[in-house]
Amino acid sequence: MIENYEIRKKARESLKGKWNIPVIAHLILFAVAISPGLFHPALQLILNLLFTGAFSFGMVALFLLLVRKKKHAVKNIFDGFRILERTIPLSLWMCLFILLWALLLIIPGIIAAFRYSMSYYILYDNPKIKVKDAIRKSKEMMLGYKWKLFCLHFSFIGWYLLGILTLGIGWLWVATYQGAATAIFYEELKKEKSTKKKA
Repeated sequence: MIENYEIRKKARESLKGKWNIPVIAHLILFAVAISPGLFHPALQLILNLLFTGAFSFGMVALFLLLVRKKKHAVKNIFDGFRILERTIPLSLWMCLFILLWALLLIIPGIIAAFRYSMSYYILYDNPKIKVKDAIRKSKEMMLGYKWKLFCLHFSFIGWYLLGILTLGIGWLWVATYQGAATAIFYEELKKEKSTKKKA
């Protein structure tokens, strides 16, 4: 498995000249996430529970297409709505498992979040997979790599802090950078696991 600085480098290379689409996608998602709350907080909660999975899948689709050098567009963020029968239960099961671990202590909850973090990527590459199998495969895939992904995500904390100076606007670019890096992480981890199986 390549080092995290190499993952970030590959992410920057993938984004070269292609920042606009994912940045706009993040802006739309932010607007969609907060707009229901302007009408009623309960509405925002319900819609978030129903559609977080669909939008999470959509962002995964966009970034995987981007790092695989395939055609991608802002509209990819809505790809998850074509398979709501999978994205809704996947989101709910992940939230439930993470919450149950978090009830023990905060740290087990964080570990659980990283354990299941590849579920949407696995669903994208295996659209007919059962929801619980996607979660199980993520758990297996992340065995021994949760700390590495945590460190990769933590390496962006300085950029997020700098984003405060732009009143949060800069976070759109940081989130884009992080999204591309996570997609690269998945690609590299998939290759790593494939190599170990053949060995």
